[in-house]
Amino acid sequence: MRRPFVTTTCAVALALASAALVAQTQPPATPPAAAQPEKPKEPRLAFSGDAGILLFQVKPEQATAFEDLVSKVRAGLAKSEDPIRKQQAASL
Repeated sequence: MRRPFVTTTCAVALALASAALVAQTQPPATPPAAAQPEKPKEPRLAFSGDAGILLFQVKPEQATAFEDLVSKVRAGLAKSEDPIRKQQAASL
C-alpha cells in the first residue's frame, strides 16, 4: 500500500519540478532586426527667424515648481562654456 503512494508522489513531484523549471527559463533574446540609427524626429515647433518667444501659463499653486524649474535651467545654462548659452542664462 505504501509503495504506490510513494511512487505516485515522486512522479507528481518530478512533473511539478520540471514544469517549474520550464516556466522560469527566459526566452532567448532576439537581436534587433536592423541596427540602423533612428532618424531624428522633426520638431513640433520651429522658429523661422533669429528670435522667438514662448509663453507659459502657470497655475498659481504650481508657481514654486515653475520657479524651481527656471532656476535649474538658468544654472545649467550658466555652467555652459558657450557664450551664447551664458547670454541666454543672463536674460532668463
